[in-house]
Amino acid sequence: MSFPVKSIDIRFSAHATEDHEKVKQAVRNLLPEELAANIVFKERSLRGHYRNPITLFEAQINEHRSVEDLLSKFAASLNSFDKQSIREEPDLFIDKNSLYLRFDKQAAFKRLLKIQNADPIHIRIRFTSQSRRTILETCHRFGLTQ
Repeated sequence: MSFPVKSIDIRFSAHATEDHEKVKQAVRNLLPEELAANIVFKERSLRGHYRNPITLFEAQINEHRSVEDLLSKFAASLNSFDKQSIREEPDLFIDKNSLYLRFDKQAAFKRLLKIQNADPIHIRIRFTSQSRRTILETCHRFGLTQ
């Protein structure tokens, strides 16, 4: 059986009022040690609603071992309430062939993994299958759901 995950996309923004290095460190805190040390974020400058500067950071993880390590880290760090939410409310997290997770930047800076929608760290886990059932089974197998 082939590996069920194609890649993991990481996307987050830093506003002008935020320390960009601290925001990047918050994201690195969510990653396995080796990946955190080697990840390179692409940066893009944007303008917000009131013309305020925003920097968008993006990275994609394609390497099989890194993807597995990251999924394992998420599974070990997610609390039972968030795991239950993914399982019981898949429409909030799954669209087509992807599982979308949004993590709190402040909590991540403290090395905590907490699902939140306001100004989050966006994680998109791309699966090889578009079957919701297969995606949920894979999430369960990796420990992302209970």
